[in-house]
Amino acid sequence: MIRLSTFKSAITNAINQMDDIKVQLEQLAIPSSPSYKLEFHTNEVTEKKITELVKKLPSDSDLEIDYIYLFKVSGENKNISRIKQKFKTEKKRQQNTEGEKKDLCRINDCDSKQYFYVGRSQSIKSRIRQHLSHKYKGTYALHMERWCRELDHDVEVLIYEFEGKNNMVIQAIEDALWDRLNPCFGRKGDK
Repeated sequence: MIRLSTFKSAITNAINQMDDIKVQLEQLAIPSSPSYKLEFHTNEVTEKKITELVKKLPSDSDLEIDYIYLFKVSGENKNISRIKQKFKTEKKRQQNTEGEKKDLCRINDCDSKQYFYVGRSQSIKSRIRQHLSHKYKGTYALHMERWCRELDHDVEVLIYEFEGKNNMVIQAIEDALWDRLNPCFGRKGDK
């Protein structure tokens, strides 16, 4: 059995950690623009296009850098209702296919008009490739190559770089963006 004093000590430590995170968030230099911006049309999501897009991103070797990324619809056709419907159809097809790994991210009850995914990663090149490609079976992601090519949408992936920040600070930023933007896919919180 754990002693009451152990719980009290743990709670005091948690309070101190939260105070430290609060200070770090207050002092954080907020990027005025994305560090990287990928743009593509939904009917272009092929392996060739995916390779071209991820070449623009830094290698996954620097674990001191965290990235927060957002998928959004841009251009004239900003309504994401067709994107959401197409994704739902693919998710349902996958769920009804026996033996197929269930690897499409969660669908949320959202009211966002543009943003459909908010995430973070230290391996940005790999993670964006997982979201775009159909090849990464078993990895929860958007897997856009499977379902989006019949759509007519311009998409932007906005990627913000944070170097040398505490993991809990990055998580707090991602969670706050998730609350603010209410994306249609994925889930809030540490994976």
